[in-house]
Amino acid sequence: MKDEELKQLVSKKMFLIDCFLVTGTLKTENNPDLILKHGVTNYFLGSVILELLIKILYELDYKKQAPFTHNILKIFEELKQQTKSIVQEKYDQARKRKEEVFKKIDKSVTFPPLHEVLTSNEQFIKDFKYNAMASKTNSAIDGVFYNEIIGLINSEVKKLNSA
Repeated sequence: MKDEELKQLVSKKMFLIDCFLVTGTLKTENNPDLILKHGVTNYFLGSVILELLIKILYELDYKKQAPFTHNILKIFEELKQQTKSIVQEKYDQARKRKEEVFKKIDKSVTFPPLHEVLTSNEQFIKDFKYNAMASKTNSAIDGVFYNEIIGLINSEVKKLNSA
């Protein structure tokens, strides 16, 4: 795939991610019904965003379109080692931040390792529209994680521009 095609592919996915993240910032006006709907929407969109991020990283690593599958564990495992290590490190940092916050609220809340999140993401995306039940395996990701991974993607796209 040519660099220009790759940039277009990445740009389209990044636009979707940006749209989904904007949805997460919409105001609920302390309306319990809106708060619930907002939370349900964000829960699902977090899984979609994670899938898109992993697919973009794959495309940047290999300069080809990511496979059309929701099995992001498989795609993640195929990433170059350096890319996998960065995602793992950033996820572990997000997980630690979440654990610190929840220690103050509810010590029984735990956040799964990245491998579990990636493993369950496929089924969560496929099933959520039929049974909108929360999954404990996508909740450790936070805004800092998104910003860091998006920063990594932007850095890789800049390299394409200067090549």
